[in-house]
Amino acid sequence: MKHNEWNVEEIKEQLKRLPNIEDSRDKNILYQRISSDLKNGNDNHNRRKLNKLLPILGSVVAILLIGIIPLTLNNTSFTNSEQDSMYHTQSAEDSTLDKESTAQEKNAQKFDTEEEQGESSAPVPEENIILQMNHNQLIRNSLKENEKIIYGAISDEQFQYAIPVTFIIPKAENLSEHYNKLEDYLSEEGLITDYYMLEDVSYNILTSNQEVEINLPDNFSVNSSAQAYMFEKLIEAMFVPMGLKKATFHSANSEGVELGPYGQLKEMSLDHESKESYKLYSDDFLVPIPHEEESTVNDAILEMKRSQEEFDIIQTIPNEIDFDIKSSGNELELIFDGDIKEPDNQQLIIMIEAILMTAKSYGYNLVQFQNMPLDQVGSYNLSQPLKVPEAVNPYEIEQ
Repeated sequence: MKHNEWNVEEIKEQLKRLPNIEDSRDKNILYQRISSDLKNGNDNHNRRKLNKLLPILGSVVAILLIGIIPLTLNNTSFTNSEQDSMYHTQSAEDSTLDKESTAQEKNAQKFDTEEEQGESSAPVPEENIILQMNHNQLIRNSLKENEKIIYGAISDEQFQYAIPVTFIIPKAENLSEHYNKLEDYLSEEGLITDYYMLEDVSYNILTSNQEVEINLPDNFSVNSSAQAYMFEKLIEAMFVPMGLKKATFHSANSEGVELGPYGQLKEMSLDHESKESYKLYSDDFLVPIPHEEESTVNDAILEMKRSQEEFDIIQTIPNEIDFDIKSSGNELELIFDGDIKEPDNQQLIIMIEAILMTAKSYGYNLVQFQNMPLDQVGSYNLSQPLKVPEAVNPYEIEQ
């Protein structure tokens, strides 16, 4: 008979045939054991379920991490990129602000400097004096009817050459008064700094006698032949152009001046002007280079093409320019013979002004330039004879 065909009666009959089984264990003990087994079985079942879930959960976490990390990195990268961009933008803005601030500071400094210069060049209450350098020209071509000149001089750094400086003053002013302010004028323009040989020297001009009395301070001294030579050249540069013939020296202790190797000197003759070539000193001044009395103007023009770098002296006629030189009476004629493809206007102005001063030292009143590459150079009309200048390295003193 098949098992699935058994009925209830048959099952009961089979059960009755089973042997009797007796269990003498206490029921409470048995209950506790069964409960304990059931609990342990549930724990084991839960652990088995957990052990099955852990790999699944790990995979899910891994998948989530794989998805989340790139997003986080992208966000971080974007944030960093944004921060970098903001940083560079801020840096650029800061740099711009720094530049603007620097420019503003420079403008402020420039304004302050100009204001200070305006104050320093403003009329002094007691004296009402203003100094102005003619920066466009190294010479003063002519004087107005109400103007006259006082002559100052400074030395180069190596005590080789006296550099003339002229001050244009109102004609009615007292010459001696202005000569006694020369040191102040020179200081205000920065032309003397640590050492000035004529410091605290005073002057009394006796026009009727063609003489100047030079009063020396008690501590005046000349310690070398170079200083003695420069002292003589400064006095000549200051008073020979005025037409004075003699300088006398005085001090509180004695008459005369001790000129080191030259000995005691009570007076000095001022009766001649030297022949000179004018060159450029330190890019700022025309400086006369003296020549022997027998030298010719041709020699002087040729000398103007030579620089003296050791003394910071620059030639005033370019190498590519040559002149054929002729003279007639008080007029010097310079015929251009050279090749200048692109003339430098400023260089030509310096050359013309240096030649005019050189010609003046040789006794000429007019200079005619011929065949020049330009008919007009600055304010100079080269088609007409040019008058020699009234003054070199000029400063204006306005009242």
